[in-house]
Amino acid sequence: MVDCREIDADTPQEFLRETVERHYQRGFDRADSQYNAMALLGLKCKSALPFRNHLADHHLESFVAADAELIDWHLSTPPEHRNDRTYQQALRLVDGEILRHRPPDRPHRTYQLNQIEKYLRKTLPVLQPFGTPWPDRDRIYDENDLDHRLFPDRSDLHALPPRVKLRITDARTWLEHAGRGTVPSADDLVQVSSPL
Repeated sequence: MVDCREIDADTPQEFLRETVERHYQRGFDRADSQYNAMALLGLKCKSALPFRNHLADHHLESFVAADAELIDWHLSTPPEHRNDRTYQQALRLVDGEILRHRPPDRPHRTYQLNQIEKYLRKTLPVLQPFGTPWPDRDRIYDENDLDHRLFPDRSDLHALPPRVKLRITDARTWLEHAGRGTVPSADDLVQVSSPL
């Protein structure tokens, strides 16, 4: 985390720009390109509220990563009960149907069977290997014509990868909700960091 006392800013916009710039630059030791550094910044700043709303009784803690009851349970529960089975039982208490769907690349309930089938699908020419369980973001982006919906007046941004364009839209949405005021343009967000 950035210590706010280290940043010398006169305006909230300047403070935000310097904070985002600092986190973006720190990502380069873990990223191999500017786009991956932007994705890393987006992951660091991603809100945990939708997940919390699904799992909690619609309340917010002051620091969601350190729920006091969860930490207390973890510290007071013997290690033999802190396992996958206990975790899955807790998930079923929240939603009995949460685990009914199996990922396409893990059709079996046991790790060993999934690994055996994965190996056979890669080795035997008569079987197709598992595809990725993730949707094709580029195809979905194009099918929904999001360039024209999200950036109708910015054709110069259309050449960027969909991942980056979605991050720009995320940032604008988060800033809009945080500030409830003026929202920076896509141009401002792209120029947050000059080494692009």
